[in-house]
Order: sequence, then structure tokens, then C-alpha cells
Amino acid sequence: MNILICKSTDYRLQFENEKLISRCKEYPNKFIDKLLDANQLNFKTYDNYSIHVKGLVKIVRNVPFGTKLSIETFKKQRGQWLPTVYNIYRSDLCLAAFSSQEPWHVMSDNLPPEQKACPAKKNTILRVNSLSNIVIKDLPSKNLAGDYKITMTATSPTDPTDLLCGDIFATAIRMN
Repeated sequence: MNILICKSTDYRLQFENEKLISRCKEYPNKFIDKLLDANQLNFKTYDNYSIHVKGLVKIVRNVPFGTKLSIETFKKQRGQWLPTVYNIYRSDLCLAAFSSQEPWHVMSDNLPPEQKACPAKKNTILRVNSLSNIVIKDLPSKNLAGDYKITMTATSPTDPTDLLCGDIFATAIRMN
């Protein structure tokens, strides 16, 4: 009888930008701030590898049903950003934003029901107060440490050239 033992590995994330989201190099004039005003949102990281996100986010334009969401993860290898298998594609941004099945649900679960309206309307204020762990646990790979770029793109359901983009830069540090 053969027994296969798979040891899992934990990684913590360290973010490059204190505001978390940067302009996409590919679309510098289509920054996500044309959809969300997050100037009153604050991020604080703690020594226990958690991040506290608190403040107000204002939706600055209507978000129609069918707005597509793409989250693509790239790893820096030999000076180049190479695609990974860790990607998310959703056919409706609004429905995905408030789903408890999504990895970001720890932030959206704390929102009151009246702030979770779909389709999202211009001038809606989201009051965010979330404490999240920035440790990714139990990954079955020992070689995920390194620098990552996570590109988020929201695309209009009627015009694929009407898109908004933001990048998150982070370093994954192996913990065990």
C-alpha cells in the first residue's frame, strides 16, 4: 500500500503600496478611481499578519448588471511578469462583489444590507470596517514565495473598450 503525504505551506502577504491599489501600466488613464473613490479608506497592517481596512468608499458612477470582473495574477520571474493559474473571472461584478463565496467576502460581509444593492448606483457610500488575515494558509506548494502583481479590470457589458483597471503589488513570504 502506498501512502501519499502532501505537506501544506502558509504564506503571508506584504503589500508594496500603502493605499494598496496602483494605476495599471497598460491603462494609466483608466484607473479604478473612476468607479470607486477610496480616498477616505485606510489600510493598517499589524505584526500578527492582519490588515485593518476602515473608512468610506463612494461609488462614483453607475455599475450596470453584467459589468465583467477580471482578476489576473502575475509572478515576477527573471525580471518579467509571467501569468499564473491564480485568476478570477466573473460575468457580473456587482453580484460577485457581495457574494459570500468570493475570497474578498471578509470585507463585503460586514457591509449593511442596504449598501449591497445591485446594480450599484452612483453616489452610494460603502462603510468599510474589516479586519482580515493576510496569511494564505494550506497551499500545497513550497515555491510560491516571491513578488506578485494582481491586475483587476472591470469592463462594461456593452463596450469592451470601456474598462477600469487597478494593480496590487505584493510579496508572498513563506512562513513554514
